[in-house]
Amino acid sequence: MGLLANAKSQSWRRGDTLLPEDRTAVQLAIIEVLERGRVAQSLSELQEIAGSARVKLLDVTGDGVPEVIAKGGNVQDFLCSPTGNCPRCVLTKQGDRYVALLEGFGNGLSTDCRRTRKPCDIAIFMHGSALS
Repeated sequence: MGLLANAKSQSWRRGDTLLPEDRTAVQLAIIEVLERGRVAQSLSELQEIAGSARVKLLDVTGDGVPEVIAKGGNVQDFLCSPTGNCPRCVLTKQGDRYVALLEGFGNGLSTDCRRTRKPCDIAIFMHGSALS
């Protein structure tokens, strides 16, 4: 069982959890993001990666509803580079599904949510070389 199934322990704010139906919707959204970036993976591999994605919940749009920040993959499944750059996305709920608000590839994601009721600034950082 991946970290997606245990989103509560990965949450930035106490009490934020994904309902079972939301977990499934988030997994489907992560698969869609991964399919756009990596067509070489089989559906079963993508499902496994999406099921083990690390997720955190944070309201980045300022609407009071937390979005899902997800990091999928690792070096072993060839989605991440040796320098730690991996697929990352911010997903927002639309109806009964989640859609990508932001997609990127990097080794870190930072948010600045100091403004009240306003969208957060989001930056995805990438490490360019293992030699420098």
